[in-house]
Amino acid sequence: MSTDKTPEISFLRNVGLMMTYRCQVACPHCVVAAGPHRKEEVALEEALDWAGQIAGYRNGRIKVLSLTGGEPFCCLDKLKKIIDFAARSGMFVTVVTNAFWAKSQDEAVQVLRKLEGLKMLGISADAHHQMAIPFDRVRNAILAAQECGLSLRILAAAEDEAAPAHQAMLASLHELTSPENLQPVATFLAGRALAEIDASRYRTSGTPCQSRCAAAGAPVLFPDGQVIACIGALIALPIRHPLVLGNLRENSLAEILDKAEVNSILHTLRIWGPSKLVSMIEQSELKCELPSRYIENTICDPCYKIMSNPRLAEWVAQLATDHDHKRTVAYGRAYHLKEIEMLNSLGWR
Repeated sequence: MSTDKTPEISFLRNVGLMMTYRCQVACPHCVVAAGPHRKEEVALEEALDWAGQIAGYRNGRIKVLSLTGGEPFCCLDKLKKIIDFAARSGMFVTVVTNAFWAKSQDEAVQVLRKLEGLKMLGISADAHHQMAIPFDRVRNAILAAQECGLSLRILAAAEDEAAPAHQAMLASLHELTSPENLQPVATFLAGRALAEIDASRYRTSGTPCQSRCAAAGAPVLFPDGQVIACIGALIALPIRHPLVLGNLRENSLAEILDKAEVNSILHTLRIWGPSKLVSMIEQSELKCELPSRYIENTICDPCYKIMSNPRLAEWVAQLATDHDHKRTVAYGRAYHLKEIEMLNSLGWR
């Protein structure tokens, strides 16, 4: 996909909140390594405080709160309280689930009607999830969401989009909902997938994906207070990198997001994509550190491969402090994305 055909991406209109690492299943492709053994979960008091900060940021700039996990329906009472609070604050609330709770359509309807402020249901449905979650649960959740008038987004992950199992899954989903509700995505080769997914299943290319990054405009809050610029593969990294924006136990959300306005690496990804970083590294002394192959048409892969390499991550961190690069990015935002906030923040306009 060429960058000139990629739609403009609004910055800081959607913020995610990862509620828990708990899940009924431990899928082999889970980037956060969620499962029944995980106990980490956002405290309700902090979640409500953070949701209030999200709603109040720049007089309501952030329009969408996306709740994710792990499995948010593991803590249904807490989920309801957060949704109610966010909805009263005027936000459009979405939640992503594996639909384990949808034992029948009637039961699924009853659950969803308890979540009165919910506007969109996201469902993860793919060959990995369905090894443990019966597809009937997915069907029940889809039909219940439609009955309750909710918008739908079905996330169907696969290593190879042409794989028969993936195509069969898409065909089953097409029978239940409109194609525009389906979002096929590539399985991130990160987190648990590094150990449990056969990398040879992926189609690869000698050049990285050329798209700019849509996810980088939507930061995610984690139960420990950490704020990361996107919900992509980078969240699996234990090391700090320029897309770790801050921690809510140390600074307010406004301070963290205001600082993100001038994060030149974040906006490089939004304007040009990780292929821009690859091309810059190719002109440096660290060219030999770059991988020879990238997962085909997968925007997260080159970014993850750069940030997971300590030498390349340090190079990117140094680039983030470079005055000339910041200036290039600030003017690039104004030209390509029609955003002048970075120029204003740096006093260059």
